[in-house]
Amino acid sequence: ERRASLHIAVQQALSDDRLFVVYQPILSFDAPGIPAFEALLRWQGTDGVVERPSAFASVFEDERTAAEIGLFVLSRVIEQIERWNAAEHEIDFVSVNATLGDFRDPAFVNAIADAVGTGRIRPQQLCIEITESMVMDRSAKMIRRAATRLRELGVKLAFDDFGTGFASLSHLRDLPLDIVKIDRSFVARMGNLGPDQVIVRSLIDLAHGLGIRVIAEGVERNDQLEALSSYGCDQIQGYLIAKPMRDTEATRFVVPSLNPRALWAA
Repeated sequence: ERRASLHIAVQQALSDDRLFVVYQPILSFDAPGIPAFEALLRWQGTDGVVERPSAFASVFEDERTAAEIGLFVLSRVIEQIERWNAAEHEIDFVSVNATLGDFRDPAFVNAIADAVGTGRIRPQQLCIEITESMVMDRSAKMIRRAATRLRELGVKLAFDDFGTGFASLSHLRDLPLDIVKIDRSFVARMGNLGPDQVIVRSLIDLAHGLGIRVIAEGVERNDQLEALSSYGCDQIQGYLIAKPMRDTEATRFVVPSLNPRALWAA
């Protein structure tokens, strides 16, 4: 009954435009004027309160509902990339968080293949994020098949929350990854000669040794920015740059006259 009511609530939210996507900027140290974004889902309740996915995580327990939401987010992201391309706004990529439900339903990867094949977006403008929990046990082969197809299409693949699981190193070896994202928990605790500083530096060196780019999440302070720059981190994401924003705000963020680097010290 709970799952059925949640599914009805999701359907109603979709029809009422109360599910929407926000975009959090990701900036590169080597090209700060060309931002990337992570697309994040939000749900506005009938009372007007906007909730993050953690507040309605039980919705994703039903894979059919999760797949439906995943297609919704993907379609919105593809449409947004199309608008930016039409306006000649240069972006690096937009990343989308995938779930097992997305990969169990072939419609998700097929939609990406269609968008790339028809020229709606360039493949390198889209990045699909997966987590370690998705590639455990029986799901591993399915995820690897999907990842291989995405790589063949030219779409980027990112490994989210890198460093928090038990088998990350084997996944770096076995998956066709372009990006790893260092979890915010390590970035938050970076201190002078502290263990998290050593871990972050080592993870960056390891990823670079395998030809994989690194994004550090949860960057909120200038000292974190400076440390990550000195370690050779490729890109950063966090409140030091900007909070997640609606599409109109994100569009202003990519206007060429804006210098995103100035935001790092805001």
